[in-house]
Amino acid sequence: MRAPDEIDSLLDRNSGTTANTTGGRVFLGFLFTALVACGLYVAPKASEISAFAKSMDVVRGSMASGAKTIDTSPLPSAFLGHDEYYTVDRCVMYTYYGKGLKVRDALVVDQWRTSWKNAGWKPVVLDERHAQIHPRYLFLKNAYVSLPLGGDLTSRLHSEDSLLRYLALAAVGGGYMSEPDVFNVNLPPPPQCDYLPNQGQFTTHELFIPALVSGDSASLLHVAEAFATAPPGDIKHATGAEYLNDVVFFSYFYQYNGVIKTRKTGFNDPTKVRVPPCDDGGFEYVPMVFHASPMARTRWAADEIKAAAAVGEAVDNKGGLKGDSKGGLKGEDGLIGNKAELVGASDRKSKKGKTQSKEIVDPYAVREGRDGSVDATKSSFKDNAHTAKDKQAIKDTASVMRAQYQKLRQATIAMCKPILVTSTREYAKTFFPDEPTPLQRSYDQEYLCDVSSGESFCDASPAEIERGFFGIKGKGGKFAK
Repeated sequence: MRAPDEIDSLLDRNSGTTANTTGGRVFLGFLFTALVACGLYVAPKASEISAFAKSMDVVRGSMASGAKTIDTSPLPSAFLGHDEYYTVDRCVMYTYYGKGLKVRDALVVDQWRTSWKNAGWKPVVLDERHAQIHPRYLFLKNAYVSLPLGGDLTSRLHSEDSLLRYLALAAVGGGYMSEPDVFNVNLPPPPQCDYLPNQGQFTTHELFIPALVSGDSASLLHVAEAFATAPPGDIKHATGAEYLNDVVFFSYFYQYNGVIKTRKTGFNDPTKVRVPPCDDGGFEYVPMVFHASPMARTRWAADEIKAAAAVGEAVDNKGGLKGDSKGGLKGEDGLIGNKAELVGASDRKSKKGKTQSKEIVDPYAVREGRDGSVDATKSSFKDNAHTAKDKQAIKDTASVMRAQYQKLRQATIAMCKPILVTSTREYAKTFFPDEPTPLQRSYDQEYLCDVSSGESFCDASPAEIERGFFGIKGKGGKFAK
């Protein structure tokens, strides 16, 4: 079996195929023969990914147009072998791009890879080739085609990829998988590379949002099968979503039938992490893992504008700001910002009235008397991105990830004592606790209640949240009261 740290290099091999002819691999050999005969295998050469993607467009296009079976178009000339990709090494962190990486993905994936590798993980990119090897691929692919996945081909293919990635993760042996826009400041891999939360049951770690998921191969297959068998009409009615994808399914599973386990692991707003990012004993706060989703980036940008405005107002009231030649404001840390711009940002928000102050709801999580539809959520995104400059900053995912990651990683290394764990039990208790520490709970509740105060998972009062921060320094360098 190929070493786990060599898995990713399979995407760059120049030649070769894998024969599976003995023992328990006979069945897979027949499966691969069938895939070859149907034209559904792919080449391991990185140079052929483009051809693979184009061929899959033909296959998927015919499926999206209403065909009930897969059109067999010629594809490149090799397939992945079982012993080339399968591992139970739980120090591997996967992400997924259905058609393989494109140039436009490079910056985001590079930042994703950097942050997870620096934390000790082995980052690996999966694509649809891995899902194709699973014995249930053909059945589930056809089942997904019949689902209401989108109003146009691009949307359908994107939603289809969101479902197939769990089958791909099942095919490689399960483990951990994150969205490519999730960056990791200080969550290490299991010390023995053998631990999965919830005894390997499929788990989403941002409540029902699959920014980070974990599970063994069997539980991932169970989820992939659930996508195909859950009643679409019931899901659409329960969630208010017109079309389905993995987030919609998980919202339904989370609320109604218990197919998935949910946790809250990290994913606080990085702009609200106290500096230094330590606990009351001076140890680094853990875990710091963040999802730079469109909603999150919108909120981070708005929070930083508010923070800058608050700092400007506080210092200005004390007479501590001096104007520069360009009308900027200077404090102890240098240029804070142009006062007119800060005031203008505040004015723009106030002019928006109810639209601007409208609570941003969690996508697809519908509760009685509240609009949780996709359209409403998208509308709130647009309301918060009120200038062309804001919109461009939000789109630049890689730069946002890099800036927030570097700021917190440098502060953690420079100001906090590291947390070192040597046993799996200690690791689970520290990074995936069943009962969070008061500080973890305060960070979690501060984030959750800010995102959606009307949800049941926002269950702490402001006073309770503040008590969890007792004894640590806030952003201004003062100890919390």
